Amino acid sequence: MKTRNTLARTPLLMLLSLSLILQALEAQNNTEGTDQNKSIDLSGSTVKTEDIAMKVDAIFVGQIVDIGSPMPGALGQAVYYGVKVNVLQILRGTVDANVTVTLYVTRGMNVHEEPPKTGNSYIFFINEGKERIFVRKLLPATDSTTATIKKLIPVPPGK
Repeated sequence: MKTRNTLARTPLLMLLSLSLILQALEAQNNTEGTDQNKSIDLSGSTVKTEDIAMKVDAIFVGQIVDIGSPMPGALGQAVYYGVKVNVLQILRGTVDANVTVTLYVTRGMNVHEEPPKTGNSYIFFINEGKERIFVRKLLPATDSTTATIKKLIPVPPGK
């Protein structure tokens, strides 16, 4: 009888242990996020910049005016609809001066992306759909990041 009670408690103890481990990892992640020098992952963080630079319809530097409305997406994902962006510089393709985009933010076991912040500037890698413009990747708009992206984009003949 004692063996049966011990066996019955084993899954409960394992679940409790797993819960404590996950809480400790989450606390560690929250502590790490307070470091000002630590970079944050943005939309498309799992996509290599050099792989996507020539696959998207356009790349531009833009400032977020309104973050839009976050809605639940697939498991571990939030979709931000109606993100309003002022286009500051077009790096490739054609884009209007003001665009409204849709972007995905993923938070899972191996990915922990953060939503962009209103007022900040980013480099947007976009594809145009029939009804929406989708952000495939987002990077912070710094001088060095912009210079790196420009090196990935071939210069059209005659320029």
